[in-house]
Amino acid sequence: ESLVSEGAALEVSLVIEGASLEDCLVTNGAALEASLVTDGEALEDCLVTNGA
Repeated sequence: ESLVSEGAALEVSLVIEGASLEDCLVTNGAALEASLVTDGEALEDCLVTNGA
């Protein structure tokens, strides 16, 4: 019974960690995407300014 309980606790822990990791990746991915969009716009502005 102890092993079953520990196994269940481990499984729950892995599910929580997996969900947290997924959230982390989604958040970081969104932040990275926003960063790239911002950098891209800044670069575009820079090129327009320099080109003009």
